Amino acid sequence: MSSRFVSYYAGVAAYRAKGPPHALMRYLVAPVLVASPVVLFGTGVALMVRGPDGGLLLGLHQASFIAWLGATSVHVVWYLMPLPALVSADWRRAQRIGRGALRIGLVGAVLLAGVALAASTLPLAHMWAE
Repeated sequence: MSSRFVSYYAGVAAYRAKGPPHALMRYLVAPVLVASPVVLFGTGVALMVRGPDGGLLLGLHQASFIAWLGATSVHVVWYLMPLPALVSADWRRAQRIGRGALRIGLVGAVLLAGVALAASTLPLAHMWAE
């Protein structure tokens, strides 16, 4: 979940003033962007336990990746244009939206957790490389 999503629905004034996300992003892309990683990671863990002969499980894993990739691509392209202005405004004190340090810390923590998870599951990759 994004910081904007949480801040908007938590009633933070700066986010409420900006308004809700566009209806396409809110009702079509966001549910896929939230649900597909859950299915992707769940089937991935199940495949680690079961092994490379996943059958239907492997098909679900691949389909959830395609859904995630599509939704993520739409999300990235949608927000790419205003990104430079948003980033530069966040670094200027006069226009900064609150909780900048929290956002940076959370992104850093999630990246570190991802690297740790990848490193801890790397030994399991040998059965997939054969």
